[in-house]
Amino acid sequence: MNTHAHDTLPTAAAIHGSNQALIQRHTGITDEQLFWAKIDSGLSYLYHRYGDNRPRIVELLNERFYWNWFMAQWQIRDAEFVAYHRLWELMEPSAARPARNVLDCYRYHHNQALNSDHFHTGFSYLIERRLKPQLFTV
Repeated sequence: MNTHAHDTLPTAAAIHGSNQALIQRHTGITDEQLFWAKIDSGLSYLYHRYGDNRPRIVELLNERFYWNWFMAQWQIRDAEFVAYHRLWELMEPSAARPARNVLDCYRYHHNQALNSDHFHTGFSYLIERRLKPQLFTV
């Protein structure tokens, strides 16, 4: 039988879909709620980063690369959360933990990431590489 590794390994999209399904199952959050949580976080990050500089915020909100980068970062945080959650499951069965607690932990995890040096450094690199330096200085 001739099988290739790429035939049996899950794709990044499949892994993300699996992570998202697990998160939704354990938090009780719907597709729509998760969608708006991502959008709100992406917008909040720009307001946090640029304050009252509305033209800069509006320009970035309309840049596809910003949203691609932000959603990729969200997927990374989701994968981290799922890994933590699986460890948590080993230590404490989910029957003893209400979905609300898991949702609060999920929100906290993403908020911590948005305020991390790693996140800011990645964003600065993105801006330096993608936008004209005279328009955006980070």
